[in-house]
Amino acid sequence: CRLGKWFYQGEGAQKYATQASFKAIEKPHADVHNYGLAALKDAAIGNLEQAVTNLSLMEDASTNVVNRLTDLSRDIAKDLP
Repeated sequence: CRLGKWFYQGEGAQKYATQASFKAIEKPHADVHNYGLAALKDAAIGNLEQAVTNLSLMEDASTNVVNRLTDLSRDIAKDLP
């Protein structure tokens, strides 16, 4: 995904890799993908209750990613002249 490319290969990795708030993005970002994939797999086999649970977990992880990005932007703003 574009966030992953930014995080691992792009400007994010180049400029912010030393920031703790940047590093905090990695796990919830991976969780978004893992829970989303799990939800698709569950839905494909007809386990809709678990699919919905995994979608909810994916949404929580997505919110966490946004919160960690907000933390990073605040940290970067503190370092600006």
